[in-house]
Amino acid sequence: MSKKSVLTIVTDQILSVLESGVIPWQKPWVGCGGVHHNFVRKSRYTGINTFILAVSAWERKFSTSWWLTVNDAKKLGGRIKKESWSFPTCVVFYHDRWFHPELNLWAKESDVKSFNVMQERGYEQRLILRYYKVYNFDQCEGIEPLEVEEPVGEGFSPIEKAETILSEMPDPPAFQYEGYRAYYSPKRDLISVPTKESFRSEDSFYATFFHELIHSTGHVKRLNREAIASVSHYASDSYSKEELTAEMGSAMLCLEAGITPDWQNSASYVDSWLKALQADRQWLLYGAAKAQAAVDTILIH
Repeated sequence: MSKKSVLTIVTDQILSVLESGVIPWQKPWVGCGGVHHNFVRKSRYTGINTFILAVSAWERKFSTSWWLTVNDAKKLGGRIKKESWSFPTCVVFYHDRWFHPELNLWAKESDVKSFNVMQERGYEQRLILRYYKVYNFDQCEGIEPLEVEEPVGEGFSPIEKAETILSEMPDPPAFQYEGYRAYYSPKRDLISVPTKESFRSEDSFYATFFHELIHSTGHVKRLNREAIASVSHYASDSYSKEELTAEMGSAMLCLEAGITPDWQNSASYVDSWLKALQADRQWLLYGAAKAQAAVDTILIH
């Protein structure tokens, strides 16, 4: 793979996600959305790899921030899952090499002297782009997970009004606090979010939880919204409307609870909302109406 093709692939991948209105490396909790590490060496990936891995983890909904090469997996007695072989993530690194433009010659490592000597000989330093393939821990099997202490916030102080909303919802879904993702599972009627202490602020936790709580009102036994009650492909019309509904409903519940979350993460969806609204101005009314119905379902006492 050439330098140009590697850069093109990386750039296109990141721009594609950003143009969709999502910033996957900005999450309101500490964990998978932050620093990514090699599973074996425990070294952190930096530079452009920070964004490459964050985009890949977000797009494929990985639950960990740990990555391995094929050889890493073999050394640990494990392997890459058969269905994951064709879906690696390419990380890149630069290597300094000395090149003589007049002679069109690359210097051998054994011939490299001091910086000044190489320049006097007519050589110039050039960066060579290399890449290698890594797989997320979720794509591996036969390897014991690491028992590491994840970084956490500075503690959690419950907000009474917000807790009341969560505890008094009629016939609520099940709740669990674990992992690195926030999601609602219609099949299990379950909301899963990272632990409260892992969020950067109490407001961010409740805004995230409220988003998933709005999704749960779409369950067939509640409001029976299409995107939740049936399988809806990402970026489909019904999925986009469901996300708009969840964001608006979350904002309504935040107002109800008297909290002001850090909207930096939610604001990342604004561009996609604008595109949708430009294409169909009825979306705003649709989202607001569905969001209010969801909120009313949650707040009925």
